[in-house]
Amino acid sequence: MEGAHDLGGLDGFGRVVTEDGDRDGIPNVLVEAMACGLPVVSTSAGGIPELVTHGENGFLTAPGDVASIENHIATLLDSPKLRQQMGIVARRTVESGYDVNLAAERLMRIFLSEKQTVSAAS
Repeated sequence: MEGAHDLGGLDGFGRVVTEDGDRDGIPNVLVEAMACGLPVVSTSAGGIPELVTHGENGFLTAPGDVASIENHIATLLDSPKLRQQMGIVARRTVESGYDVNLAAERLMRIFLSEKQTVSAAS
């Protein structure tokens, strides 16, 4: 394909905050990429810094800082070892804090606790 570049297993996804400030908390696409063992390059908008730790499991930039995004992508492209290390940390981040089964269990405990509190108060 003309104009295509081999990104060495990197995937890119754009994110834009609208003028009225509408934004996601933590975009699922970042969680999914990290679950696949990929380091991510993103902006520090919304809840993204809760997921991405700059220099550990990915890179963060200020929204609109295209030069920094470009530099971080180049860093990952130029360093397979760094890409692999950050990818391992990215996967561990998701496994330890963003597992849907663990989240469901935590919510169930909260709901059951609240139900017992309400029942006891009746």
